[in-house]
Amino acid sequence: MKGTSVGHGLKWAVCSALLSASTFAAAAPVRDMAVATGAQRERLASIALPEKVAANAAALPGRLDPSLANVAGRVSVFVRLRGESVAGSGESLTREQVLAEQAAFVDRILARAPNAEVTSSVQLALNGIVLKVDGADLPTLARDISVSRIVPVVNYRQDLSETVPYIGADTAHDFGVKGQGVRVAVIDSGVDYTHKALGGPGTRKAYEAAWAPLPPLDAEEQIPQLTSGGYLVINDPATKADDGLFPSAKVVGGYDFVGERWPFSLPPDAPEDAVAPLEPDPDPIAAPDATTFGGHGTHVADIIAGKLGVAPAAKLYAVKACSAPATSCSGEALLRAMDFALDPNGDGRIRDRVDIINMSLGSIYGQPFDDDLSLAVDNASKVGVLTVASAGNSADKQFITGSPGAASSALSVAQTAVPSSTLNLITFVSPAAGDRGAVFQPWSTPLAGAVEGPVLYPPAGAKRLGCSDDLGANPYAPGEYAGRMPLSGWSTRTRRSRPRMAAATPPSRATWSASRTAT
Repeated sequence: MKGTSVGHGLKWAVCSALLSASTFAAAAPVRDMAVATGAQRERLASIALPEKVAANAAALPGRLDPSLANVAGRVSVFVRLRGESVAGSGESLTREQVLAEQAAFVDRILARAPNAEVTSSVQLALNGIVLKVDGADLPTLARDISVSRIVPVVNYRQDLSETVPYIGADTAHDFGVKGQGVRVAVIDSGVDYTHKALGGPGTRKAYEAAWAPLPPLDAEEQIPQLTSGGYLVINDPATKADDGLFPSAKVVGGYDFVGERWPFSLPPDAPEDAVAPLEPDPDPIAAPDATTFGGHGTHVADIIAGKLGVAPAAKLYAVKACSAPATSCSGEALLRAMDFALDPNGDGRIRDRVDIINMSLGSIYGQPFDDDLSLAVDNASKVGVLTVASAGNSADKQFITGSPGAASSALSVAQTAVPSSTLNLITFVSPAAGDRGAVFQPWSTPLAGAVEGPVLYPPAGAKRLGCSDDLGANPYAPGEYAGRMPLSGWSTRTRRSRPRMAAATPPSRATWSASRTAT
């Protein structure tokens, strides 16, 4: 089941320096600067490449991102070092050599900024370290000889029978091309490897064995939740990942770099500037997604290699870097996920790298030259790993394509409409005529034809939100709005609330007709 142990050779330190010998076994390979001991750093430093001579005592222009100028409080930053990564060097460097440069850097920064905290580091796709550090110490760190740049750790958004034939995949299937021998790392919100479409048992019992017990079927809340945010995962010894469900014949490996609660993983008494901690564990099972009730990562995995997917013979790695309670993807977890995709078995070599990385996520107006994840994509390409990433979900606007899809070597994929797609419209008849876009909600009754009537926006309170109160009482009396069409907003103040149509106050006696047209 979901737990708190850390696998894949990565461990998380618990003190500010994060270099305590008690957190690392002496005989274990050094996988992360967050857990290296002093003796190990000395050994790594002995094989370091020669350092360049510092040319300037001041922070060189461009090293410190402008958004970090004069920042107050503790911040989470990614420090990219000047040396190449393993993939960026075309494998002429080893992980140990990259770690050596990082070890020397960590020793120097802890002397200059003793409150700095190393949370993770990457060596394969990028050469960099994630730090929690006081903003006042950033200019000092930027002057270090090894630093190439310091940027905030940014998080990303997920971008969400007819599609397969529409893109021509069924033709490829007819020729016997179904993804045989191809391994794809799905960097997303996890994958439900118990799902029937992915070769699993497809039963509630199997899912609970892999993730956690769910409420009874007749319970009002079908997804267990914590009042502080996130999901309730019961530490039941009977539920575990090593019970034969994972790895599976389809999902052959993976790792969870975020855990179940991020970004709601801060305690209630946390300081205002505290950064929500990641809670990684070895099991990448997808939580029951709060928006899709199936999980974005599972949805993506099914499209790629499910029984009816584009490449049904391909194998999958479930690499969880995105939240289930929210739609955010951790920038730190994404960097570590890229390293995992280049070295799934964790031996420090990238000979077992995947063939393809899929990231159905992105940040709008992506700039590949100003994004470390894009550099990781390009470095992975140097060793033969293709990254497929979202071009964005931001409609038809110039230059709005997402990053890392904007990376020079990425295959950037845009959404397209299939022939049966429909466009939902609201037509305002008077007093200001015109069409407006609409969203058809799945719990609504499909329209048999156009419906027309006066529009009403309730004046205030629960009627405007359209939400039941904490006792479940409906704010509308039966027949209260008969013959009229009320517009309402949405709220998350209770877990029973459901989103409705959000709209500005329309003209008081406007009328409208709703229709659905094919695109």
